[in-house]
Amino acid sequence: MKLSKRTEELLKEILEHRDNEENCISNYWEERFEKLSMAEDVILRSLFKELIENEMISVMWADNYPYIIFVLANGISFFEEKKMEQVENGESYVNNFYGEIKGLQLQQGTVNSTQNQSMAQIMDISKIDELIDLIQKYDSYLETDYGLENANKVRESINELITMKEQKDTKRANGILNYIRDLSANAGGGLIAAGVLQLINMIVGY
Repeated sequence: MKLSKRTEELLKEILEHRDNEENCISNYWEERFEKLSMAEDVILRSLFKELIENEMISVMWADNYPYIIFVLANGISFFEEKKMEQVENGESYVNNFYGEIKGLQLQQGTVNSTQNQSMAQIMDISKIDELIDLIQKYDSYLETDYGLENANKVRESINELITMKEQKDTKRANGILNYIRDLSANAGGGLIAAGVLQLINMIVGY
């Protein structure tokens, strides 16, 4: 069972904000929702919906915030099972670019060996075009979500991604995607950044 990165973070947040009897701390969530903008509220509710649909939590709403949250069996075991699966399958590795990647091929004890792995084997290429189109379409709004400095970093990364896609440089493309993902995750919950995050999760399979 897979969740988007932001939904994983929400599940972790829910697990961390329980009392000694493993009940949710209602005051925390009331204050959490009170501080949200309208856009942030919509995004957070969509993340709750994803957890509910995956039968990881059960929620009772009151006064427009989650008054009672029950973490179900799937939610309690999610991170433990994910860690075991990664260890068993060797799915996740750390590179020297921007974080975690998948599909890395390693060979030990070989000299001048050739390792070939197409972009199509690792990521959803059609979604890369969709990501590029999304960012270019809403280019004039990027500063609103990312701020001027990070918006320019996103633009530069997209231009580089276009080049890497044409060259079929999987390693660099994956690093650029992770970099854009990190910029988007820290953008503060804007709708454009949220859409970018969702597409990148689809591309790299997180």
